[in-house]
Amino acid sequence: MRAENDLTIFSFVLIFKIGHFTLNRDYEWYEGEFDWLGKNCDVRLELDEDGKDTADNALEVLRKLVDDLDQLSLKFCKFAAEKLVNLANEWQSEYCGDEEGAESITQEDFMKRIEISELSISADGDMEITYLDDDMFGGHWIVVYANISGELKDANIEG
Repeated sequence: MRAENDLTIFSFVLIFKIGHFTLNRDYEWYEGEFDWLGKNCDVRLELDEDGKDTADNALEVLRKLVDDLDQLSLKFCKFAAEKLVNLANEWQSEYCGDEEGAESITQEDFMKRIEISELSISADGDMEITYLDDDMFGGHWIVVYANISGELKDANIEG
């Protein structure tokens, strides 16, 4: 990656088939999007901590993620379902009530209903994977915290 004036663009389309990313100096990250198993996913790559306009560490994590995206995506969704399906059922019961015939959400249902929205990767390799909730939580986001080593740290609703 090289800085050119105020706008920096780097492309790994030919090598990694990931996408184009633009430097946003205000937030100290590169931003772009890529295809996450057929869905558009906004991506933020935090700048390296060396003070340069590079995001080599975050880009390496993204490359590893893309190499194993099928399995990791399933792993993230399953983790979110395991952590949040009971809460989703509580929300449905509280906000939908019995009069609307709200059925219990299974882990499988939960996994099918969430949809990728954003991915943020820090310079140290931590990831925040953000999903749309299909209104299971009234339009809040579902965020999974993980790293490329396979450690799943937490899953929450936010926003």
